Amino acid sequence: MCGMKDRRKVFVHIVSWNSSRWLKICVESVLVQEGFAPGHDLLIQVTDNASTDGSPELLKDFGPAVGLSVNSRNLGFCAAHNQGVRRFLDSGCAFLLILNPDLRLEKNAVGELLR
Repeated sequence: MCGMKDRRKVFVHIVSWNSSRWLKICVESVLVQEGFAPGHDLLIQVTDNASTDGSPELLKDFGPAVGLSVNSRNLGFCAAHNQGVRRFLDSGCAFLLILNPDLRLEKNAVGELLR
């Protein structure tokens, strides 16, 4: 949890549905953001929409640095992001960054966004 609202605490939410070929690269790019510590001022959460390609299992390799919620069926992109927004509102983080699983952030992307 991010704790009390802090101007540098960021909640990153990713929705996955059979995204295993991209998801690892995306999550790794979030974990290495310059000036941020996952689990402290950078909270990463993935909501999986009932993938059948091993996406949830792939995320377990990241341990507690990446939160995972798995839906029992595919609720769709927007409904799954709404679940993430609810977790963001309960997190105490100041910012929400919604990502697609098929992208890779530059190491300074989050810092630049906040600046």
